[in-house]
Amino acid sequence: DLHLLSRRQRQMCIETGPETVRKALRELQRHGVIEKTRLGYFVTSDETKVISFRHQYLTSIEKEYLDARKKVIHLDKGN
Repeated sequence: DLHLLSRRQRQMCIETGPETVRKALRELQRHGVIEKTRLGYFVTSDETKVISFRHQYLTSIEKEYLDARKKVIHLDKGN
């Protein structure tokens, strides 16, 4: 049901807690996309790091999607 799916997605966004945010910040730091200073977090001025991370991230999301799609197609063929 598309309505339930979108509602579930909204709930996931709403329920994103502080630990999730901390993990995301650490991951972005690890890839050099953001820098932590005594004044807070700042996005790097190195555009190549941002572009590289974006490409890696989108590639991983696409792979997850394609893997999930294969599973659904496999399940559909089994019915």
